[in-house]
Amino acid sequence: MRSSKNKNEELQLADKLKDEFLATTSHELRTPLHGMIGIAEAMISGANGPIGANHKYQLDIIVNSGQRLASLVDDLLDYHKMRYGSLDIERQALSLTSTTQLVIELSNHLLGDKKIRIINQVLEPLPLISADPQRLEQVLYNLLGNAIKYTNEGKIVLSATAMSDHIRVQVVDTGQGIPAQQLEHIFEPLVQAGHDSGHYRQGAGLGLSISRQLIELMGGSLYVSSQPHVGTTFSFTLPLATQQEIEAQSQASSVSHFQISESAELALEEEEVLPENPDGPVLLIADDEPVNLRILESFLRLEGYQVRLAKDGIEALDQIEKEKPELLLLDIMMPGMSGFEVCESVRETYDHAALPIIMLTALNQPEDRVRGFELGANDYLAKPFSKPELAARIAAHLQASKAEERRAENQNLKYELKQRAMVEASLLETQGRLIEQLDNAPEAILCIREDLKVQFANQSAGRYLSALLSSSSVPALKN
Repeated sequence: MRSSKNKNEELQLADKLKDEFLATTSHELRTPLHGMIGIAEAMISGANGPIGANHKYQLDIIVNSGQRLASLVDDLLDYHKMRYGSLDIERQALSLTSTTQLVIELSNHLLGDKKIRIINQVLEPLPLISADPQRLEQVLYNLLGNAIKYTNEGKIVLSATAMSDHIRVQVVDTGQGIPAQQLEHIFEPLVQAGHDSGHYRQGAGLGLSISRQLIELMGGSLYVSSQPHVGTTFSFTLPLATQQEIEAQSQASSVSHFQISESAELALEEEEVLPENPDGPVLLIADDEPVNLRILESFLRLEGYQVRLAKDGIEALDQIEKEKPELLLLDIMMPGMSGFEVCESVRETYDHAALPIIMLTALNQPEDRVRGFELGANDYLAKPFSKPELAARIAAHLQASKAEERRAENQNLKYELKQRAMVEASLLETQGRLIEQLDNAPEAILCIREDLKVQFANQSAGRYLSALLSSSSVPALKN
């Protein structure tokens, strides 16, 4: 009995050491991985000179493989944290509709050339749920990415149904499906479906395992149903937000996700004391939360800026068309038109220097930041953020924008000076040819100033005057 107990303890210790070794190794892999990806991306961008199409294709493979490996490293670290209870889950009242819309936008690039239509049926009105925003986004991204991966054509439908005390979310695809005898294995770590739905292979399949554990940590459950050659349905439940969580979220919104000083709080109560700053730079804030707009306006006006407000993306674009601001503070999760769509539309008219854009959001997944920068954002600030950090970033981008504007003006001035010098040289050349033609003309040409002094005389005029002066019958002319 004692021997069996010792063996169990040894096995548990060995298992723990294995997991710790895996976690430590994964963490150490991050630095060389990110270095490898960074170098490859720099070469693709032409930092070391132009590259051929074949080399670019091979570098793209390196970047994609590196990013997949980096994602696996992150999954391994999350898996280790969850297994030993060290993964922090911060549940709060959350809108499922906004999160789903954002994840769909982030996942569109995964479609590639596949003929797949993503249908979003997660629509308002839905009650608020209790979940960790970043972890819910991670789960949805994993499930939607899995559906895209194993669906060659057809559609993927996301839907949600409100129950008495929870919400059920479904991700339905028309992909290859999974045999019934294999369903019990897909949530096991390091197992994933092969492209042949009849079998499974060992691989990097941590996404589903982590997703199930994340949902369970948030108080829900994740399950799957499937039919081969028909499709697969992943379903998960999450509890509705409690009244306490809703009130806490409301209170958190009242401070606009960043710390405000006593003077800003006082200004919020007595708006008439806020300065108008007619000579200050014009900033536009786009946010669908009225309290956020109000407090951001107070803070920025105290910082010396003129402030314009927009309650959604469409209004923000209208205001930019009427009066271009010097910087745009853009919330990502807005109804109707997301911050990503607004940013993409703005960049069709103004470049990074002409109108800097700082994106603000409570979601901080790497996919969010990459998507924002791809669409033309200058900066990305995750909530909660502090007042000094926001002020410093705004000042830095305005200064950079002004520097670029001055550089462009200097370039235009240099071009104008160059053009003027070319025109002057052309005029001098033309003047020289004209004088030469006049000087060699057979007719006598004589130009006399108002004071009767000779200003110009060509050769014929000189010969004529010489002949007249040499004649004794003609009086000499004054010089």
